[in-house]
Amino acid sequence: MCGPLAGSGNSNDDAFLNLGRDYPDTGRFQIVLWDIGGVEPIPHGTTSCTMGEITLCEGVAQVELEFAGQVEIYEEAPVGAPLHPALDRPLTGPWRCRFQGSICWGAGTPAGAS
Repeated sequence: MCGPLAGSGNSNDDAFLNLGRDYPDTGRFQIVLWDIGGVEPIPHGTTSCTMGEITLCEGVAQVELEFAGQVEIYEEAPVGAPLHPALDRPLTGPWRCRFQGSICWGAGTPAGAS
Protein backbone atom coordinates (compact mmCIF):
# COMPACT_ATOMS: atom_id res chain seq x y z
CA MET A 1 0.00 0.00 0.00
CA CYS A 2 1.36 3.42 -0.98
CA GLY A 3 -0.19 6.85 -0.59
CA PRO A 4 0.47 10.49 0.25
CA LEU A 5 1.00 11.21 3.94
CA ALA A 6 -1.86 13.46 5.08
CA GLY A 7 -0.96 13.51 8.77
CA SER A 8 0.55 11.63 11.68
CA GLY A 9 0.16 11.32 15.40
CA ASN A 10 1.40 9.56 18.53
CA SER A 11 -0.32 7.97 21.52
CA ASN A 12 2.04 6.82 24.27
CA ASP A 13 4.61 4.67 22.40
CA ASP A 14 2.38 4.10 19.34
CA ALA A 15 2.54 6.08 16.09
CA PHE A 16 -0.14 6.59 13.44
CA LEU A 17 0.48 7.58 9.81
CA ASN A 18 -2.61 8.69 7.87
CA LEU A 19 -2.55 8.27 4.11
CA GLY A 20 -4.82 10.09 1.66
CA ARG A 21 -6.82 11.91 4.34
CA ASP A 22 -5.99 12.95 7.88
CA TYR A 23 -7.52 11.95 11.22
CA PRO A 24 -10.46 11.95 12.02
CA ASP A 25 -11.67 11.40 8.42
CA THR A 26 -12.81 7.76 8.18
CA GLY A 27 -11.81 7.74 4.49
CA ARG A 28 -8.13 7.71 5.48
CA PHE A 29 -5.83 4.68 5.31
CA GLN A 30 -3.98 4.30 8.59
CA ILE A 31 -0.60 2.73 9.27
CA VAL A 32 -0.37 1.82 12.97
CA LEU A 33 3.08 1.31 14.48
CA TRP A 34 2.78 -0.32 17.92
CA ASP A 35 5.25 0.32 20.75
CA ILE A 36 7.92 2.11 18.72
CA GLY A 37 8.23 5.25 20.85
CA GLY A 38 7.24 7.66 18.05
CA VAL A 39 8.62 8.54 14.62
CA GLU A 40 10.81 11.34 13.30
CA PRO A 41 8.87 14.20 11.67
CA ILE A 42 7.77 13.31 8.14
CA PRO A 43 6.69 16.08 5.75
CA HIS A 44 3.04 15.83 4.72
CA GLY A 45 2.47 14.89 1.09
CA THR A 46 5.40 12.47 0.89
CA THR A 47 4.65 9.01 -0.45
CA SER A 48 4.52 6.36 2.28
CA CYS A 49 4.54 2.63 1.48
CA THR A 50 4.10 -0.54 3.50
CA MET A 51 2.88 -4.10 3.18
CA GLY A 52 0.70 -6.17 5.50
CA GLU A 53 -2.76 -7.45 6.24
CA ILE A 54 -5.42 -4.76 5.83
CA THR A 55 -8.05 -4.73 8.57
CA LEU A 56 -10.86 -2.37 9.58
CA CYS A 57 -10.93 -0.55 12.92
CA GLU A 58 -14.02 1.59 13.57
CA GLY A 59 -14.57 1.86 9.80
CA VAL A 60 -10.97 2.87 9.00
CA ALA A 61 -8.78 0.63 6.81
CA GLN A 62 -5.42 0.04 8.43
CA VAL A 63 -2.24 -2.01 8.57
CA GLU A 64 -0.75 -2.77 11.99
CA LEU A 65 3.07 -2.98 12.19
CA GLU A 66 5.67 -3.59 14.89
CA PHE A 67 8.75 -1.93 13.36
CA ALA A 68 9.30 1.51 11.79
CA GLY A 69 11.50 -0.20 9.18
CA GLN A 70 8.35 -1.76 7.71
CA VAL A 71 7.40 1.69 6.34
CA GLU A 72 9.22 3.37 3.47
CA ILE A 73 8.97 7.15 3.05
CA TYR A 74 9.74 8.70 -0.36
CA GLU A 75 10.37 12.41 -0.89
CA GLU A 76 11.43 14.44 -3.91
CA ALA A 77 15.19 14.81 -4.23
CA PRO A 78 17.58 16.62 -6.55
CA VAL A 79 17.82 14.98 -9.98
CA GLY A 80 21.05 13.01 -10.32
CA ALA A 81 21.54 12.45 -6.57
CA PRO A 82 23.29 9.10 -5.96
CA LEU A 83 21.43 6.07 -4.64
CA HIS A 84 22.31 5.09 -1.06
CA PRO A 85 23.57 1.47 -0.90
CA ALA A 86 21.19 0.63 1.99
CA LEU A 87 18.19 0.80 -0.36
CA ASP A 88 17.18 -2.71 -1.36
CA ARG A 89 15.27 -1.89 -4.56
CA PRO A 90 15.84 0.46 -7.49
CA LEU A 91 14.30 3.89 -7.91
CA THR A 92 13.17 5.56 -11.13
CA GLY A 93 12.40 9.33 -10.92
CA PRO A 94 13.19 12.26 -8.52
CA TRP A 95 12.77 10.68 -5.05
CA ARG A 96 14.75 10.01 -1.91
CA CYS A 97 13.88 7.41 0.69
CA ARG A 98 14.11 7.56 4.48
CA PHE A 99 14.41 3.91 5.46
CA GLN A 100 15.08 2.80 9.05
CA GLY A 101 16.70 6.12 9.85
CA SER A 102 18.98 6.34 6.80
CA ILE A 103 18.31 8.60 3.83
CA CYS A 104 18.51 6.98 0.39
CA TRP A 105 18.79 9.28 -2.61
CA GLY A 106 17.75 8.16 -6.05
CA ALA A 107 16.31 9.41 -9.27
CA GLY A 108 12.71 8.22 -9.39
CA THR A 109 9.66 6.50 -8.00
CA PRO A 110 10.11 3.31 -5.97
CA ALA A 111 10.02 0.21 -8.16
CA GLY A 112 6.66 -1.48 -7.81
CA ALA A 113 4.98 1.56 -6.19
CA SER A 114 2.03 3.23 -7.79
